[in-house]
Amino acid sequence: MDDQTMSGGFKARSHKRILVVDDEVSVRLAIETVLRKRGYRYSSAQSAAEARELIEGNDYDMVITDWRMENRNAGLEVIRAAIAKNPDTPVLVITAFANVHGAVSAMRAGAYEYIEKPFSIDELEETIDTALRRPRPRLMPPEGSGPASDNPFEGIIGSDPSIRRIFDIVNTISDTDATTLLTGETGTGKELFARAIHRTSRRGAKAFVPVNCGAIPESLFEAELFGYRKGSFTDAKADRPGRFHIADGGSIFLDEIGDLPLSMQVKLLRVLQDKEVQRIGDAQPSPVDVRVIAATHHDLEAAVAKGAFREDLYYRLNVIHIEIPALRERPSDILTLIAHFIRHFNASDRRNITDVSVEAQRALLSYSWPGNIRELENTIERVVILKREGSVDLEDLPTKIRRGGPEVRASHIMPAVALSTPDALQPLLVYHMPPAAPSAASAPPPIPAAPTSNEGVAVSNALRLTLPAEGVNLKTLIEQIENDLIDQALAQSEGVVSHAARLLQMNRTTLVERLRKREAE
Repeated sequence: MDDQTMSGGFKARSHKRILVVDDEVSVRLAIETVLRKRGYRYSSAQSAAEARELIEGNDYDMVITDWRMENRNAGLEVIRAAIAKNPDTPVLVITAFANVHGAVSAMRAGAYEYIEKPFSIDELEETIDTALRRPRPRLMPPEGSGPASDNPFEGIIGSDPSIRRIFDIVNTISDTDATTLLTGETGTGKELFARAIHRTSRRGAKAFVPVNCGAIPESLFEAELFGYRKGSFTDAKADRPGRFHIADGGSIFLDEIGDLPLSMQVKLLRVLQDKEVQRIGDAQPSPVDVRVIAATHHDLEAAVAKGAFREDLYYRLNVIHIEIPALRERPSDILTLIAHFIRHFNASDRRNITDVSVEAQRALLSYSWPGNIRELENTIERVVILKREGSVDLEDLPTKIRRGGPEVRASHIMPAVALSTPDALQPLLVYHMPPAAPSAASAPPPIPAAPTSNEGVAVSNALRLTLPAEGVNLKTLIEQIENDLIDQALAQSEGVVSHAARLLQMNRTTLVERLRKREAE
């Protein structure tokens, strides 16, 4: 069935495309009704074979599939087809055959979530909306990594020193099962780094099971995390595995761990200590082999001091602590992220944004981004959709970004705003390497380069500088430009020095010497 959507309303959601796969007409119609109500576009299929054809020829933001259709493995076939086309596509499995084996198979194959028939409309709506609000990782690999499909850091864009330090930590702990705590503001990409920790470990081929502790009602925490047996309470109509059972052999990601109720904290502590989980209705606990990765935007030390978080659990979780920097703390990555999101939304929304004006770039660099990468992505998506084509100008940006916004506080203002110091000029130097040749099969069309100089480096008009009254250290500034361009070349060439040297139009041995010199410094 071709794309369907409601006419008028819900314009913010109307570009989201969802594939519905179910052999029961009544179930498909019920799901389609929910999608129309929510303003999503959708296509439908009644078999795994039909779904595979649609997935192969279209790009979907989400797939909703029955587990058993023409055969017992039909749902599994749909999951694998969706993940093979795009590993970041959330797949929701809906099934009347709730059992441990089916749930584990679905989650380990890459399903985002599963719900049982008969399902409530509220549960379906919340699951769909939550899945589509997740950050869409489309990552730039760290230098030296392999192809994107084999890159454990897939989804993470950036070359700021703070991000590279995190890459180093993740690689260092890859051969351990150490419990890891990720902290940082909302929207900084903590789940992406959790996935990187999982992928680099010996558990990388096993399940990665994310759990949003802030989205589960307190009364359901134990059932969700540890599971239950049929008949153990009124609504327990079948055995249901907990998230720890589904993650057995792999990793469980406890997002927003700071929202975990105190009554559950002691039970989680016991799991970490004893490596056993007891389902509701079971007389005895059963062993589980799970690596625990947790994340929070809360200050857990402060929560411990207030008695809101157990001190012993905090120390159990905080064996390895990784702080994810806010976007305003890594300004050198902002323009790279903007270019990436423009390419992505040009392709997904059939737009043709070609560049961003100097004034718009300055506003985007000066804004504090309290919502971090998630806010930046949503902002660029809105701008691309509404602008449609051509150059993004200052007036195309939301008012709060043009004016600095009420969210901008003195502690959040980036150095780029304070133009009185030479170092503050560096974030305003906007230059990009010519885009690396994309693969013919999958890469979106690149953003056309700005006017090109005789040396072949695409330089935007933002390279015009105003000399401060107190002067500038020219040597330092030139070194900053050179190092940044080298980093961009290495990122585009995935760490291949000879390719990076060609992009910079310099001899390979010269580049190697520059890199050795930097390493020595």
